[in-house]
Amino acid sequence: MSLNIPIFNSRQAKNKVRTSRISKQRAEYNLLLAQKQLDKDVQQSVIDARTALQKYYSSEANVETNEESFRYVQQKLDVGAATYVDYQIAVDNMMKAKSQLLQAKYEYIMRKQILNFYMGEPITLKWFHFPMQDVFRVFNLNIGIV
Repeated sequence: MSLNIPIFNSRQAKNKVRTSRISKQRAEYNLLLAQKQLDKDVQQSVIDARTALQKYYSSEANVETNEESFRYVQQKLDVGAATYVDYQIAVDNMMKAKSQLLQAKYEYIMRKQILNFYMGEPITLKWFHFPMQDVFRVFNLNIGIV
């Protein structure tokens, strides 16, 4: 018959307890880092959504300005005070402004959806329309696609 008494096993147990405590502290620290990163991402998402909305508003104003400029150049062309090159430049500027407006619109929708996701709402496509419809409407193209 033999009797086994673990006299030196206490150091192993102490080391395991110490290792477990360190692992717990490391996990708590990683959780804190993840929470801070999430807070930072949410704050950045709010900033991005606000910036995209401001870009949309400025693009709307830019479209209005370029449409007015286009009408002015068209009137000048009608009376012979402008060249076709001036007219074409006005058309190009108006089309660029409208294109930027569409880009700003969809960027805002995307940023808003990301922000909603961070707030716990599901991402939905109810805000999205078939993009070509907007293109045709904004550029006054009547191609018959509905």
